[in-house]
Amino acid sequence: MQILDSEDIEDTHISELDEISSKIKIGSVAEKTKAMGLSGKVKDTWLFENAYRICRSAASASILNLAEEKYPGASPDIFAVRSRSRKTAYLIRGNYSRASKKPRIQLIFAEDNLSMHPGDLWLDIKTTGLEAEGQVEFKNGKKPEHLVRRVIAMATEPGDLVMDSFLGSGTTAAVAQKMGRRWIGIEMGEHAVTHCAPRLRKVADGEQGGISKTHAWQGGGGFRFYRLGPPVFDETGAIRPDIRFPVLAAHIWFAETCTPWTAPRHPSPFLGVHKGRGYALLYNGVLGDRSSAGGNTLTRRTLATIRAAQGDFNGPLTIYGARSALAGATLQVGRITFRQTPYDVRAHR
Repeated sequence: MQILDSEDIEDTHISELDEISSKIKIGSVAEKTKAMGLSGKVKDTWLFENAYRICRSAASASILNLAEEKYPGASPDIFAVRSRSRKTAYLIRGNYSRASKKPRIQLIFAEDNLSMHPGDLWLDIKTTGLEAEGQVEFKNGKKPEHLVRRVIAMATEPGDLVMDSFLGSGTTAAVAQKMGRRWIGIEMGEHAVTHCAPRLRKVADGEQGGISKTHAWQGGGGFRFYRLGPPVFDETGAIRPDIRFPVLAAHIWFAETCTPWTAPRHPSPFLGVHKGRGYALLYNGVLGDRSSAGGNTLTRRTLATIRAAQGDFNGPLTIYGARSALAGATLQVGRITFRQTPYDVRAHR
């Protein structure tokens, strides 16, 4: 069994492993299950749940050399050795046959090699009478929470990210939440509002349907609900002519900061500050001047307007605009990065 994998395993690590190993007792799995009176599916379940402490031994010439260097003679029943690279430690069965050319010396645990073929016919999961599961009705299209739970359990670990791009009634997100997974749900239909959001609020409040009892779910967590705005770019990659200032501002802010933008009550070319950098946008006549050399162009006048809007902020500034009439030296002194629309507006981060 490989029990450590780090940059450099010290002698103290091996000593600690040896101390732990001295307290381990090896017994027969067959004798253990017989003594407990286990058989059939009950026995299989016990073996599965105890895979972390069930092991077998395997031959390894390189690890045998390490073991004999550490203990040329008698050795403890179980001990640890370190690879020559000092990056891996292995657990060793000490009472191996020294007369054998290929003794079964390395301990390999069942948990590290555990697999179960799920098959493709699951008759144990109820697929009818689910119309109101999750406390939302969604006829002829709702998947059972127990079915989604099985799939998520096979493919993910707690904390992993699960995405369903056709969220439907919200089953995948509800199950992921109850199982301690992060999730992203996407739904174009109106039931994103009428079904998904209400269902997931109930999950956060501790709804007890579906797999809740299986996972002792009592509620918790939450989610953010976003609506996609109109497409910013046309098929050629240019900014669509009907895009207004708040839409492009939100797009640029998210592309730069990966955070949502909150529009101010009164339109301003200064969008805000994120991690010590300010962002501004000159677009669509936000300053009331739509001329080619006016409000969409970075000039001393428009820069002064941005500076007035930024308040006490005095850090580096990224400004998007149709063009810049300021010299490079002026931009450098002002710690300004100019980006030209539409060419420097990114469709993707």
